[in-house]
Amino acid sequence: MSNWHDYWQRKGHIPKKLCSKLPCIDSFGIFSEKTTFLSIHNLKIYAHLKLNGFVGTCEGYPFFLSVERQKCNHGGFRYFFNCSSCSKRMRKVYFSNRRFECRKCLNLGYRSQRLNASDRFRETKSKIIGALILQYGSEVKRPPRMWKTTYWKKLERIRYLERRSFRACLERLNFMPKNMIILRK
Repeated sequence: MSNWHDYWQRKGHIPKKLCSKLPCIDSFGIFSEKTTFLSIHNLKIYAHLKLNGFVGTCEGYPFFLSVERQKCNHGGFRYFFNCSSCSKRMRKVYFSNRRFECRKCLNLGYRSQRLNASDRFRETKSKIIGALILQYGSEVKRPPRMWKTTYWKKLERIRYLERRSFRACLERLNFMPKNMIILRK
């Protein structure tokens, strides 16, 4: 089977909704700011921190979002939310149907899970190049404080991803010659 998209389409598969489409609360972000108040104005969610969680209202309906702390090895605490459906400890919870639930309970997926292989390789390559350009201004010239071996590894990774992306495009078009060799990492 060369094209999974066609296979699942024939089966009548309905893809998962994307995480990025729902409002999300990140416990690390909230507690790093040392805030005791939670508000999402466009959804009319307002809550304040009590002893063991956030108590508040959503569109006039009361809700409780429990918070759990985990002790860190070098002092301090790390805070997590508990999913209101499965009660598992989660870093991020998503708001849907007036409840905060985890990604698994809401059956949500990531954008990268919907991409085909060639697009995934291309996107990974662009992230590496983007990081080099963002941090150092260029991908062509080695950054001044980067080890040569690290720089060469990044360049080799970019070349590898280009080859894999090209091969995945050929496979998708069902044009893969038998004698074509692409080096593996």
